[in-house]
Amino acid sequence: WMQGNSFGTGLLAGLKAGGIGAGSGALTGGLSFGIKASLKGKHFFTGKDPYYNAELKNFRPQSEINPNYCKEVSLAEIEELNGGTRDQAYFYEEGKSYMTSYYAEHGADPSLTQYYKNFGFDVEYRNSLSYIDIGNEILNGNPTVADLNTGYYKYNALEGQFTDEWVNRGHSVVITRVRQWTPTSRVNVWYADPAYGIQKVKWNNFNFNGWYFFKLH
Repeated sequence: WMQGNSFGTGLLAGLKAGGIGAGSGALTGGLSFGIKASLKGKHFFTGKDPYYNAELKNFRPQSEINPNYCKEVSLAEIEELNGGTRDQAYFYEEGKSYMTSYYAEHGADPSLTQYYKNFGFDVEYRNSLSYIDIGNEILNGNPTVADLNTGYYKYNALEGQFTDEWVNRGHSVVITRVRQWTPTSRVNVWYADPAYGIQKVKWNNFNFNGWYFFKLH
């Protein structure tokens, strides 16, 4: 058990070998090695490696210095990951200038892909992806930005109730990890939220508007 770093099998073996009197010792030992297994990236109960695991190496999440900076935080995080020095304030000021000039010329706002590419990044947009697609890019050192759908239903103040009209609103986050313990278990996704830090969500509950691959390698 100790060599396999398994909490479940270790606890069971301890109880069988020592009887009820040794139960507390087995529990303590099982917890200890279960924690060690988790720290090594293994399953707490089985001590096994994940069936699929992709984690963005050398990534440092940043907190937004302004509530309107979600895109700029993602860009600053990716910039740092790529060895650059441009920060949130730079991306915000340059981005504002770019959007102003783009609107003056085209009478419309640029797409998010155009916005990202304006800063010299090689970006590929996808409106649908599998978690394997994202994970494989992560394994290659290429971050993926998800445009989360954080919209809302309009509220009618006169009637005192919400309407059926949905207002679409995006929120940029960088995917930092994808993991599945077994071929049939649920898939979990971690992402760096500029407002709330690292968040974990089930893949099936991930509500997004689109995906953006940043090709760094």
